[in-house]
Amino acid sequence: MNETSRVRLLVWRAGSVRCATPIERLREVLPALPVTTLPGAPYAVRGVANVRGSLVTVVDGRRLLGEPDGSPSEATVVVQYGARPVGMAVDDVEDLVEVGDDAIAPRGQDPALGWEVQLPEAPPVRLLDLDFLLDRLFLD
Repeated sequence: MNETSRVRLLVWRAGSVRCATPIERLREVLPALPVTTLPGAPYAVRGVANVRGSLVTVVDGRRLLGEPDGSPSEATVVVQYGARPVGMAVDDVEDLVEVGDDAIAPRGQDPALGWEVQLPEAPPVRLLDLDFLLDRLFLD
């Protein structure tokens, strides 16, 4: 008998896209943070914010996913990216869920598409490849 492992995810929304982040990558969830813009930064980078005395780069979740700009973000999801934290400004943090790894399937051949997660009693969400998306901002 095959046993599926369980994956815990934080579900959040940026624009019209509902996304998920593995709990292992999550550092914390904060209210929307005031940011200082960085001249010459990539379009998706909002700027830097002071989080308890440390500067954290904050990325606009909508811009990162190609969504149109909208109302101000409601929350900042701080994730681990390599050795440093990165904040993602998002519209809403919805829920913490646990699913079997059999509920996760690739959305296509392009890594930017990430995976689709079938949630019990809710529409599917996108499980993003955070390293792929953030590498495009920070390593170019």
